[in-house]
Amino acid sequence: MVSGACVLDPSVERKSAAVVEASKADVSGVAVSGDFVMPVSAFGVATSACGAAASTTVVGVVFAGEEEPQPQSPIATIMPKLRNVRIRSSMEGDARNRLARSAAARVDTSEETGPRLNRYAGWCCGGRGLEQDSGMENGTNPDDNQGDFLHRTVPRWGKRVYRVGLAPSFGLPSEGIREALEGPINYIFWGQRYKAATGVLRDLLPKHRERLVIATGPTFAYFKGQVRKAIERSLRTLNTDYLDVVQIFWAGKMSALTAGVEAELVKLREEGKARTIGLSIHDRPRAGRLAEQSIYDLLMIRYNAAHPGAEKDIFPQLGARKPIVISYTATSWRKLLKAPKGWDGPAATAGDCYRFVLGNPNVDVVLCGPKNTQELRDNLRAIEQGPLSVDEMARMRTFGKAVHG
Repeated sequence: MVSGACVLDPSVERKSAAVVEASKADVSGVAVSGDFVMPVSAFGVATSACGAAASTTVVGVVFAGEEEPQPQSPIATIMPKLRNVRIRSSMEGDARNRLARSAAARVDTSEETGPRLNRYAGWCCGGRGLEQDSGMENGTNPDDNQGDFLHRTVPRWGKRVYRVGLAPSFGLPSEGIREALEGPINYIFWGQRYKAATGVLRDLLPKHRERLVIATGPTFAYFKGQVRKAIERSLRTLNTDYLDVVQIFWAGKMSALTAGVEAELVKLREEGKARTIGLSIHDRPRAGRLAEQSIYDLLMIRYNAAHPGAEKDIFPQLGARKPIVISYTATSWRKLLKAPKGWDGPAATAGDCYRFVLGNPNVDVVLCGPKNTQELRDNLRAIEQGPLSVDEMARMRTFGKAVHG
């Protein structure tokens, strides 16, 4: 017997316990809408209920049971409609832990039950779980993310994101981009010049817009008209009505933080065309000041074992605002993948570099730029090992200093 709960109302903190209890009952499922917890006789009914109103946001589902749903079962048909999944199962041991590491969904391990992942869960990650985010209206919720190395709930996006994002700018073919986005990755740093990624996104977005997080921006942003023109074009290209991140690039070099540019960014956010606004920046002290007080919801910064300066200049300044932090060049433009002169021992692997960055809880997403599909797979396999050990982290810091010189 597999049972579940289809949650229609995001304000379910007071009802979450009732949903979990109902999901254990000898029924096919329960639908939750408004103040009602309504038993349904089959998941087909729940599917109809979830799709009944265009304004309804389907937030999650709870499963209880040991059997994996079959591809054509009523449960399977509801999965693509969901923005998040929480799974209960009696699966034990190494298999449970392996699935938990690769789970593209929130995993519920309470009440002596272990996580279970079926092949549909990858379409359902992102979004809030059954509980509210402890009143957090902005930034990220550290309590909700505690202990989850691979995922981060970001209320500003209303999504749960895999902490490795895709930068399709180093030659990854469309097949690899599709594999990444149909797999665990749901954050993509996209631009008009990434033609392969554009085709994949246009194909996936009609069904999976609320799972994917799209970050983009104008190539140059010295004037507000450049910002507006680029974003309107991006919306048309992807045939979407909003972008999760609109950012300006390399503040001070490829963009200027003028009153006009910033006003246009705020206007795009107010219009709902940008859920968050941000910038990439190399000037760490300035980034620290912007983290403390600015219009920006997101900072894209350089952070790796060879350049850990953000630990001093930026991360302590995140404070109460808690802007989203995106890290790039985890391998220091591949310099960390080669042993420097005089280094006695192996160089770091790309997986070591990504795990180093993800080991810092201030980082929400680290960008990954594989050259081919095999490199993508190797990177994800390494990341799924989880955090570096204390000794591995110490070695990475020592190696990073040697690389930096």
